[in-house]
Amino acid sequence: MILRRLALLTAATWLFAGLSGCATRPASPVPKLAATVSYGPLPRDLDLTVQDQAPDAWWRSFGPTALEELIQESLQANPNLRATQAALRAAHDLTLAQRGAFLPAVGLSVAPSRQKIAPTLASPAQSGAGLYSLTTSQVSVSYTPDLFGANARALDGLVAAEDQQRYEVEAARLSLAANVTVAAMTEAALRAQAEEAEAVVKLQKSLYASALRQRSVGQLSDADIEAAATALAAAEAQTPPIRRQLAQAQDLLTALFGRTPDRPARSGLNFADLKTPSPLPLVTPARLVAQRPDVRLAGAALRSAGAAVGVAHAARLPSLDLSAAFGGAALKLSPQFGGSQNFWVAAGELSAPLFQGGALMRKEAAARNLYTGAGEQYQAAVIAAMQNVADTLAALQSDAEALKAADAGQTSADHMLAIAKAQLQAGDISANAVLQAEISARQAKITLLQARLAQLSDVVALYQALGGGWRDQAVHADKKDD
Repeated sequence: MILRRLALLTAATWLFAGLSGCATRPASPVPKLAATVSYGPLPRDLDLTVQDQAPDAWWRSFGPTALEELIQESLQANPNLRATQAALRAAHDLTLAQRGAFLPAVGLSVAPSRQKIAPTLASPAQSGAGLYSLTTSQVSVSYTPDLFGANARALDGLVAAEDQQRYEVEAARLSLAANVTVAAMTEAALRAQAEEAEAVVKLQKSLYASALRQRSVGQLSDADIEAAATALAAAEAQTPPIRRQLAQAQDLLTALFGRTPDRPARSGLNFADLKTPSPLPLVTPARLVAQRPDVRLAGAALRSAGAAVGVAHAARLPSLDLSAAFGGAALKLSPQFGGSQNFWVAAGELSAPLFQGGALMRKEAAARNLYTGAGEQYQAAVIAAMQNVADTLAALQSDAEALKAADAGQTSADHMLAIAKAQLQAGDISANAVLQAEISARQAKITLLQARLAQLSDVVALYQALGGGWRDQAVHADKKDD
């Protein structure tokens, strides 16, 4: 009997649940953009190829496996990335929690009590006893049908919020991979520059010592000595800034790995092993919008704002609350059912806001304005993404020109050094002239290293600007199973 009544109450609430599923759910689509087919005039002398999507593990295109190991370790160890992943799991849990609003709520309560009635009052017990026990036990079922889609739109908003957090995770992952790549490249380049700068100092010291010997035999003047001392001081002044930048790059790499300075991270990269990817990828503007995390995040924010409009609109409409309970009351401290001790209740309440000073109407108007603003922010995110790619392409063009000039300078300096060594063997020039040629060659090497680092860094920036070539399933892997 008890189970039959409970089943009837539950079936009734499920019937209302099915009816409420017919409620309309207004759409909040992402707005269409004006047709865009390019990022403007493409730079000259850049080896570009249009692709559907940039490589997933784009850092592999630079060559060394050590870089792959660095990226994978940082993706596991970085606390900021782990924080965004935890936030994504929390957003998923909130989405699942909101789905519970579509189901009836069932509760069980047992309330035992021991009571003593004052002698001057009449006892509520049938026995007339002034001291008695009372235990009330009941099963209750309640349900609020989603007549006008308020719960559905609230769920849409939470799904959109979960998507926002998912794109936050991917943006953090992409940013971390780019930062680690550039930091590792910078550290490797600065180590190579430091070696060249120290070699230049060593050569300048040799020239200065030679100048002192020549002055001692009257071959050079004091002015020549001062010139040699000035050149040595200038060479020595180049080393500390490079060492400082190297230490900062190592500190950055350590922080990106989620470590404190007492456990420094080292890239272990050899700068000479890094290669420039060729051809460079370039995805179409439409594909860029589809894969850049920040643009997709703005789209999810727009959908969330649209869902808020639906929630605000539903708040102005009637709502229905259904409830039912079945239980028993016993004059003892243990639950008891049967006969006259049983009770049940079924109730429904239909309510609607009549007058609230225009508050609900203005809240809906505010939600619609926020939706309009979210649409404009989405447009702004797309424009900023296009600008980012265009700026990176311009930087790569400039890098190519600077690298070409630096490479020509290095080739010329190496050629001059080879000529000087040949002349020295023939007795046409002094050893000091060869030292000067070698200094010029090493300084040209430093310039070439700097130009090549700038180009590699901007290649990383291009991969980042294109959205990193990530896949949805890589992000969905962060979600817990339902």
